[in-house]
Formats: sequence, C-alpha cells, structure tokens
Amino acid sequence: MTPRRTRPDRIERQAARAINRLGNVPASRRWHRADWTRAVKRAVASLGKRHGYYVCVAGVQGADWGEWLYDLCWLQMDRGDFLARVPLVLECEWQANEVENDFLKLVQARAHHRVMVFYPYARRTAITSAHELMENAQRFRHSDPGDRYLFGYWNDDRLRLEWVAYVL
Repeated sequence: MTPRRTRPDRIERQAARAINRLGNVPASRRWHRADWTRAVKRAVASLGKRHGYYVCVAGVQGADWGEWLYDLCWLQMDRGDFLARVPLVLECEWQANEVENDFLKLVQARAHHRVMVFYPYARRTAITSAHELMENAQRFRHSDPGDRYLFGYWNDDRLRLEWVAYVL
C-alpha cells in the first residue's frame, strides 16, 4: 500500500476548522505548548460531543472519561455499553523529537480518523514531515487500505497550522 494525499473528508475538515479557529483567539499569540495542547483537545472534544460520541481526554471539562491510550479519542458504544468503534484518535506533540513516537500510537490505532497535530522537524515542510511519518504506516503490517491520517503542522512563517491528509 502506498500512501497518497487526499482531500480531507467531512470530519477531518470539521476538526481542522475547529483547531484553526484557535488562532483567532487573541490570547493565542502568548500561548505556550501546553496551552495549545489544551485548546486543541478542547476544540476536538467539543466536536466529538456534538457528533454524539463518548470523549476520552484529560483536562477537558465535559469529557466522558480521562485520557485513554491517546491524547484524545472518540468512542462509539453499543447498547450494552461495549466499545463498538473508535471514530477518531488524536495526538498532539510540540516537541519535534517526540513526534514520531506519538505518531506510532496512531499507526496501530484501529480508528476511522487518525489526527496528528505537531511541530515539524527542523526545516521540513508539512508535506515532507507527513510523508516521512506515513512511511511508518505503510510499513506497519496491520495497516489496511483506506486507513486515513490528517496532519496539522505548525508553520512558523505563517504562524498557523497547515493541513494535509493521507489515505493508504
């Protein structure tokens, strides 16, 4: 399976928009990494709740459970309160040397949407960084055709996140 760039689907577009709106918060220019992480988790948690999912995330008011396996995940439960599926998992990492470790969590996730919000390796573009990370997904023996990944990459020059989506 060769990863290919694709257009973000509806959920991915909604997640990117929710996170992008954070840049419109005047205080965001003074936020540190932990502030950005909390804000990203709040925005995506709110979106998951609007879609009717159980949300697992630490430090966000209104979440159904604390952090479970990932920085954030949405769960769909069946009538017996058993886990039916995982619509979305998210990792947020601002330390460039830790991005790949967090991305590997997403590679092994059996979720419909995998979202990675990150600060890139030095002097790499969003597409280059995402493409390098996607090699992990391509080589993982339990990856399936159709596995989706959405990358939000911080661009220092533009002071905003840029987005690129891939599918296997």
